[in-house]
Amino acid sequence: MLATTIFADRPLAAEHKAELERIGAVVEPWLSAVKDNRDGVPGAKDRLAQADQDLTAFEVASEYAFAPAPAQPFRRLILSITRCYWMAATQSLSSDERSSLIEALNLIEGPFAQVDGEHLVENARTLQALEYVHLVQLASMALVGVSEKMSEWWVGLSVLRAHKWEKA
Repeated sequence: MLATTIFADRPLAAEHKAELERIGAVVEPWLSAVKDNRDGVPGAKDRLAQADQDLTAFEVASEYAFAPAPAQPFRRLILSITRCYWMAATQSLSSDERSSLIEALNLIEGPFAQVDGEHLVENARTLQALEYVHLVQLASMALVGVSEKMSEWWVGLSVLRAHKWEKA
């Protein structure tokens, strides 16, 4: 689900949309290869190996990348992708959609405490690493009533996180 589909009718800077496209161009083939490998599709292991290499080599543009970047390459990548997409999601929503998202986030109990939806939405650029990590799990649930397309994309990111977060 590339950015052209998710953000086609939403106000977002062209540079941001372009970065989302770049991210999708490496994440989506990886997700497809993981599924095919799990399903035993011939050639999927080779495609997955190539997709892993592409992910390892990928760098999110500095204006969207998470800083300070952790030393682990996949953590750096996942945090940067999360930051870039969360910024896009929150910036492209209407006032009513933002309010709905904040309300939905506030209804979710986080791993350690109640989620502060307003904080997560209003500070999309400056969240801490742990907040972005939690968003990978929370955003797909919170966005269900706001944007099905965005929600589906976050499910894919949670798969990437589940497979790669602990890899060094």
